[in-house]
Amino acid sequence: MTIFVAALFILVLLGLNLSFLSQKVRRYFERKLLSNWRFVAAYVFFYPSALYLSFWLLGLSQINIYSFLTFQLYLLIPTVLVYLGSRQYLYDTLNILDLMAITIIWLGVDTRIVFDAWKFGDLRYIFTITSGVWLVLCLFLGVRRITGMKYNLRITKKDVVLTLSAFMCFAVLAISMCYSIGFINNFQPSFNLKTLLWSFGILFFTELLFRGLIQNGIEKILKEKWSSLIIAAIIFGAAHLNNGAVGTHVWEWNWKYFIMASLAGLFYGHVFQKTKSIFCPVVFHATVDITWHALFK
Repeated sequence: MTIFVAALFILVLLGLNLSFLSQKVRRYFERKLLSNWRFVAAYVFFYPSALYLSFWLLGLSQINIYSFLTFQLYLLIPTVLVYLGSRQYLYDTLNILDLMAITIIWLGVDTRIVFDAWKFGDLRYIFTITSGVWLVLCLFLGVRRITGMKYNLRITKKDVVLTLSAFMCFAVLAISMCYSIGFINNFQPSFNLKTLLWSFGILFFTELLFRGLIQNGIEKILKEKWSSLIIAAIIFGAAHLNNGAVGTHVWEWNWKYFIMASLAGLFYGHVFQKTKSIFCPVVFHATVDITWHALFK
């Protein structure tokens, strides 16, 4: 029974997130919901909050009021920031309030605040990611109407070839660099299905933020692709400085990870620019993560 209910909820979550692939859904969102922010807030809050409470009512999880309020703040603060930004700035361009909202959405997942708010065992991996993706899609694809995010399934044969070619080039360069700077020392093949599934989820969320929003937004401002690519890659690298850091001081951050993540960001961003779908850099990123976890970690 527990597995059935959990699977049902997961299908609902994925279905709602994937519904934004439809132009009809986007137009309905803009036409019906954007005219009244009470409906927008209800739309943003409804599914994750109802899900949270449903698991508690069904006896599938314990509820902690502190964790529940933490999760509500994670939904509320970015929604308020985007609402204020939409009243002061033009649509289809990122502003300072949008960037603050993006930062909060990212940090809520990266620091595991949202992850720890869900008390559903291994299922919280899925709910954490889908909650983050839900916020990005509702607030930026729906409310802010940011174009160029490429949230679609229009993948051509040329896109597939380019993605695979980019992966092979990156693999050769990255492995040699990893050994030269001491980022990896040993060949350690292993396989952990849970880790791989979590990686795939977090990288989909990551690509939406760093390529679909940040790189895309910088490109709209600078009107120049290469500069936008480099800046976004450096930001992406900086977001990984805390991974494996031994302390809080600057010299204790993981600068080797910064170098490799920035390099990866250049490749992911290039694939994003040259292909027609966000799912191309997602697949690229997934292949890199699967290779990394399977062979070197």
